[in-house]
Amino acid sequence: MTWTKTLLIGVFAGLWILTGCEYLQVSNPDPVVEPEINPIARAHNAFLYPQDVEGIVKPNTSSEDSAAIMNRFVNAWIQKQLMLQEAASKIDFDEAEIERKILDYRYALMVYQYQKFYVEQTLDEVVTEEEIDTYYQENQDNFQLKQNIVLGKFVRLTKEAPQQERFIQVFRTDLPTDQEEISSYCFRFAESYTLDDTTWVNFNELVKSSPWNSLEDRAEFLRSNTFVQGEDDDYQYFLHLKGYQLSGELAPLDFVREQIRQIIINRRKVELTNQLEDDVFQRAVETNDFEIFSYE
Repeated sequence: MTWTKTLLIGVFAGLWILTGCEYLQVSNPDPVVEPEINPIARAHNAFLYPQDVEGIVKPNTSSEDSAAIMNRFVNAWIQKQLMLQEAASKIDFDEAEIERKILDYRYALMVYQYQKFYVEQTLDEVVTEEEIDTYYQENQDNFQLKQNIVLGKFVRLTKEAPQQERFIQVFRTDLPTDQEEISSYCFRFAESYTLDDTTWVNFNELVKSSPWNSLEDRAEFLRSNTFVQGEDDDYQYFLHLKGYQLSGELAPLDFVREQIRQIIINRRKVELTNQLEDDVFQRAVETNDFEIFSYE
């Protein structure tokens, strides 16, 4: 789990507690006292006031949408208060511990917002091919394929499509000079098609709507075929394979290039965050901005 995901989980949990506790004193046994300002809602001895919902509805929101937004918010507030009152009536909470946790969550939220701002302002998102290739070579165990992938073209035609013999001829030979003719024919007559044979794709996804979706030995099929034709009651199917890599083999660099780029960028984010913490601490040391007193 990355630092961002870990921190977000804590932040969202903290926001739930902060929102729930903001309008409720869980240990208050006093009876309900009607407030002087007209509240929007009440749950036991907790009240929701107009100032508590300021900003919930954005400007220029229609009256219908505003009512729906407010209704959802008020209902959620009531449910939250009822659950908190139920918890308070069943458990003897350590309020000091709860307050410490609320403070921790508040700090976590503020620090996360600053770290996010700092990373966005500082991060260099340019990743060179040399960096990508180096990471790929040094971490090949992490790039073993979990599925069969192919470079190829796939076309599905209705059986009534015209000039199929000519199409099969040019699609099967797949000469560079025939690419415009193939594209034009598919645009006019194909029910679906994929003609980009320069990008690796999941073989299962490519043929999921074809007779080859039920293949038992897909590896052997890929080893044995470059051009195949199939049919069902309504359609003709054509598959021209330019290359393949089998599950368990090393993924081609082109297939994982974007994944590696994101890994490198995420690693930079972590490094920037750690460096920020170190820099803040070192500046405080140099300027004597903190000290630890005896607590024994």
